Amino acid sequence: MSTNVNAHIKLIRNKLQSGKVILFAGAGWSLESNLPSGWTLAQKLADSIGYTAEYYDTLGSIAEHYQYFHSRVQLVEFLVSELYTGRTPAQSHNEAVNHNWKAIYTTNYDTLIEQAYNLAHKKYQKIVYDSQLLTNSQYVPIIKIHGCLSADFRLSTSVPIVITDQDYEAFGYERIGLINKLRQSMLEGAILLFIGYGLADRFWWDLRLDLQKTLGENLPNSYSVIPNFSPNHRQYWQRRKVILLKYTANEFFQLI
Repeated sequence: MSTNVNAHIKLIRNKLQSGKVILFAGAGWSLESNLPSGWTLAQKLADSIGYTAEYYDTLGSIAEHYQYFHSRVQLVEFLVSELYTGRTPAQSHNEAVNHNWKAIYTTNYDTLIEQAYNLAHKKYQKIVYDSQLLTNSQYVPIIKIHGCLSADFRLSTSVPIVITDQDYEAFGYERIGLINKLRQSMLEGAILLFIGYGLADRFWWDLRLDLQKTLGENLPNSYSVIPNFSPNHRQYWQRRKVILLKYTANEFFQLI
């Protein structure tokens, strides 16, 4: 490791020891358990309805087409078969539960992180909507801001899974408390660690701009664990106070 990378890893370790790291898990981490990427999933949905994806399409837009041609129930059943049934945690998920996270946020629908906590016999609080927030919970909160495919939540009508573009448009009204909790934690000195998360995601983009306006030059670095990136990509995000760390999730957890 270079001197700079060593310094960043040391800072993350120190923050972890004091319980001031928020882990943010994206779909890229689930690849280590052989789940499909977001775009692979989108292509499978498109193929199943004979839809040819356009350059502007996303998983959200293609899921909306699928739901229109079939139904919400069939869309959720498709996701369950692809992302939930028979899926087990990777080694990196099992390593992650050994650390002192302030909170874990995830946009993933799968339950790999929860399974890892269960296997380790460690307590956690799964949160999928605002009213579940407990200010003084003794357990690590696993906050699933796009919902969850576990049987208790997959067909919720009060706070539906965020899948289609229409779901995203309603997102802010349904889970504003979860977003405020993340914002407040960062204002209190916590740092954000992304694993397998696409930094162009609109949730992070909006949150980053909000924090930048509030903290200005005092905005702390965030960190993103990502196996491959170009020097230009690294510089682009460094200007936005996000440090890219070139590791797989498994490699990273062996370091910390």
